[in-house]
Amino acid sequence: MKRWSAILPVLLLTFFSCSKIFNFSETPKAEKELVAQYRAQARPLVSASFSAVASQGVFKGELYLEPGATVQALVFGYLPIGQGLFELKLAGDSFLTLDFVNSYAYSNNPDWLKNYVSGGDLDSSEQLALSLMQALKALTGGLDEPLTYSSASGQLIATSGADGREVKYYFNTSPLRLAKIEFKKQEIELTVRLVYSTECWFPSELNLKEGKTWANIKMDPLNCAETKRPEMNFPIPAGFSRILISAP
Repeated sequence: MKRWSAILPVLLLTFFSCSKIFNFSETPKAEKELVAQYRAQARPLVSASFSAVASQGVFKGELYLEPGATVQALVFGYLPIGQGLFELKLAGDSFLTLDFVNSYAYSNNPDWLKNYVSGGDLDSSEQLALSLMQALKALTGGLDEPLTYSSASGQLIATSGADGREVKYYFNTSPLRLAKIEFKKQEIELTVRLVYSTECWFPSELNLKEGKTWANIKMDPLNCAETKRPEMNFPIPAGFSRILISAP
């Protein structure tokens, strides 16, 4: 007992000294390992039909997502009567979105556009489309670096960026899944919540919100793994305005 009474103060002093030097924010080894595990998860190809209820109305769509060294995705949105609303193509860090309602295409890759104009502010629905694109990348492990770490309500939070431009990734740890993403760009704040109902790595439901604009997207059915690869290219229709933007 005397031996332990002598050692205990030393142990306590060592513990608190290490806690002060190697605190949660400075040496997030466990948190980095969890994010590394998340990035390394097995992700087969997925496809899904989906229905969406949004602040602008009701629409349906198709989704195909191909994880890998270069993430590729196609998302098609259309009205129940079959009228096209949008098409989104993603390949790595490049994206192309066709807005059939306003007859224009916007991309961050000049090679995908010809005779383009630069700039232009995106409206709320277009911001939601971009947040969906970023969510698809994050789901495949594409998180913006560098990351800092914190925790709240049993969730791991990995944050990228600062000074009014940041992305926060919220993870549930058991099982290890991305639960929410918050995008902040100046005065714009976008939130994507992810709901899982199967063992698939991809969520069965996505909830997107930016201000008064929102969308609830439900996958039905969700094919995990998918074996049929669709055509990954689509042309820009004649007469569409072509806008090169820097987002996201």
